[in-house]
Amino acid sequence: MCLSLLKRIFLIHFSIYTWKQSHRLLLLECLMSRSYLLNLHISNHFHPIDQHLVHCLSLCTIQKMI
Repeated sequence: MCLSLLKRIFLIHFSIYTWKQSHRLLLLECLMSRSYLLNLHISNHFHPIDQHLVHCLSLCTIQKMI
């Protein structure tokens, strides 16, 4: 539930900004990844708001796996 809610927020946020295609692909890869460290590494290239969302998504993914 936590993960799907954050994904929805993320998609809304996603639609507000127009980004380069490569940036979007990185972002989607980040969302799909189950690696917390990889998410943090990739999110370093994002806007701070995006970094926060990726961080939250990562935490939710980790909680779901436990």
